[in-house]
Amino acid sequence: MIADLLLMLIAFSGMATGIIIGRYAYEELKPGEKYFIIFKNTILVVIAVFLALNANDFVIADLLFFATGFVVAYFLRFNYLFLGLSSAVSIMLGKQLFVMPLIYVYGLPFGTVRYYHIRNHARLVKAILVNFIMFVVPLAVLYFDFDVNMLVMFSAGALIANIR
Repeated sequence: MIADLLLMLIAFSGMATGIIIGRYAYEELKPGEKYFIIFKNTILVVIAVFLALNANDFVIADLLFFATGFVVAYFLRFNYLFLGLSSAVSIMLGKQLFVMPLIYVYGLPFGTVRYYHIRNHARLVKAILVNFIMFVVPLAVLYFDFDVNMLVMFSAGALIANIR
């Protein structure tokens, strides 16, 4: 469990690394912003497809959970909340060594674009703190007995909804 928490911290540190990259390559951000966004969205799709393919038994009810995740994420708009849920689900599936590095890689363009739009250091620290809290909150799922397929499809739908 400690190793999984450490993996989650490393995965989240991708956002901080992206902010540092954005700080030192600020003049490159405006022409490259669309590529950062495309890369970020591609990573979300890869994580969502990987999770959906690892569902144990695909039944019609899974489509309902996928749609519920999509609708909830469409209105809630906290990327790292659903990435945290995806990391908790990957721990439940035993696939954290695939999902966690992808979350780190997602954080690089996410943090870089975030730095481009928020240059105020106090607002950046606040954004990092809020995203960290949202990333860690879904760990509570590990302490309850949920159906893994339900959570897999919910998080896959939520990640697809966060593509912008």
